[in-house]
Amino acid sequence: MWNLRVPPKVKHLVWRAATECLPTKIGVLDTSDQYGSFVEWFSNEFDIWDSDKRNMGAMICWSIWRCRNELVWNQRGMEVIDVVESAKVVLNQWRCAQDNSFDHNLGLMNSTDGDEHWVCPTGETIKVNSDAAIFETSNCFSYAFVARDAEGRLIEARSRCCPGQVNPEDAEAMGIREVLSWIKEQGREAVTVETDCIVAVQAIRSDCLLLSYFGRIIQECKKLLVDLKEKRVTIKFVKRSANHIAHYLAKLSSSIADLIWRVSDFPPEFSHVLANDLI
Repeated sequence: MWNLRVPPKVKHLVWRAATECLPTKIGVLDTSDQYGSFVEWFSNEFDIWDSDKRNMGAMICWSIWRCRNELVWNQRGMEVIDVVESAKVVLNQWRCAQDNSFDHNLGLMNSTDGDEHWVCPTGETIKVNSDAAIFETSNCFSYAFVARDAEGRLIEARSRCCPGQVNPEDAEAMGIREVLSWIKEQGREAVTVETDCIVAVQAIRSDCLLLSYFGRIIQECKKLLVDLKEKRVTIKFVKRSANHIAHYLAKLSSSIADLIWRVSDFPPEFSHVLANDLI
């Protein structure tokens, strides 16, 4: 179990469950259940699962525990499909963060994905970077985007802070939706949208219909892309290091109301962050 390719917190959770160290009441099992305890069930399945199923099995156990805590302490329930989707999202994001050599063979990825540094677009193309941030202590979240031209000059930057709790991937998808809406409203053409949320990129490129809140936002993004199909709009995944400016702005919006910055009115400290991308 300790060799599973999952986050350490997941291994720790499974170990605590297997050694009966989790702070829960002892449940009464159905007399038709062939397993008497979690460790008996997990050990049996572990022996017959391949490596991918072992990793996902552990992740789903962690996601169920997380869902249980949300219900007990915050009175927030989750649908089964959202529990499974959350496990997939966390695993994908953790693996991506751990892997310095991005694997272009990863599902629905291509050779243009995985940039580690921001690169100016070419010709008449503009580039829009999008990111999101979660602020648990203030019970809110934000998303932001920054649009720049082929010289790296700011076209427009926007951020929005919203009350409530959402999953990180939901906030990321909202940010992408905001970018696509902006492109449509502005009548922009030849736009590259960059995000460091690999799950959102995979979901947008996939033909699968996700029956979850995240899935509904993705469907709205897909519809906007259909509306923009003649405008040469593309979405790609980049590493966090290539998405620094949008990350900076999303984090900043926890202390600043919704904002719109253009080339004539953005603050001096923001110009330094913009300049760093060109070094």
